Amino acid sequence: MPHTEAVEVVGLLQARDGNQRAQVATLVGKAHDWSKTASNSGLPCNLTWISLSYCILCSIAYALPAMSLSDTDSSDIATALLRTTLPCMGIEQSFPKVMRYTPGTYLGLGIPNPWVENGISKLSLWTRHASSDTVLGK
Repeated sequence: MPHTEAVEVVGLLQARDGNQRAQVATLVGKAHDWSKTASNSGLPCNLTWISLSYCILCSIAYALPAMSLSDTDSSDIATALLRTTLPCMGIEQSFPKVMRYTPGTYLGLGIPNPWVENGISKLSLWTRHASSDTVLGK
């Protein structure tokens, strides 16, 4: 097996050379499939929002601590997820990107930005294990 080929390990695709192309492609595909299903489901806006918040975003968040997303990768994931999902929730597709990730208290949608969530998850993992006597903490 070539060192650039990804293998599934604990539900994530990882290549021996460290590239994340396969995992990013999997997340983009998962986001695209979910958004297509959501747009064809005929769910009311509030149920689409609940499904977005508690299903697909949690599925994407599972992979984030093990990845190092670039801004382009996170933008690809968010675009695949929100391109058809926003109109299903009654939100104009041209809604400003900055406001998509702004908390609701500041009149934004409060959707987690994958790039920011990736950084937070890595910092959280580091602070949890930095001073502990575990394999990651040594």
